[in-house]
Amino acid sequence: MFTITERPTVGAPEVGRRQRWLAPAVIAAAAVPGTAYLYRMNPYEPGHFPSCIFRSLTGLYCPGCGLTRATHDLLHLDVASAFDRNPLAPFLALFAGYLAVRWIVARWRGNQLTWEPKPWLSTAMFVFFFAFTFLRNLPGMELLSPV
Repeated sequence: MFTITERPTVGAPEVGRRQRWLAPAVIAAAAVPGTAYLYRMNPYEPGHFPSCIFRSLTGLYCPGCGLTRATHDLLHLDVASAFDRNPLAPFLALFAGYLAVRWIVARWRGNQLTWEPKPWLSTAMFVFFFAFTFLRNLPGMELLSPV
């Protein structure tokens, strides 16, 4: 289903290690302060983070509703609360961490990380997120709704 492979950079001149580390360094320079801010500031208290635009306009939960609070909980190693806020959050965090490590290793080796998804995958993802959004807004499906 997921084929993520490392491929040598083709047609490009050999670049030095410093240049290969530029992109990860720039992303880390943005991610570390943002993560530190989310760790320190409590999203359960109003005023620190914007509210969900989709929820404000429709009154419904979107697939991302609760992700800020879930990420805050994950940073504090509270996986159960993160799952309560958004059941997808722990899985998305693991997948993002996996991709980050694979990308950094590929950059270290001087390769590119490529993803060749199956043709049906985008449709399946759309159907999954639509179903998740629909189900989390049904009465009685509090397990999927942010608490």
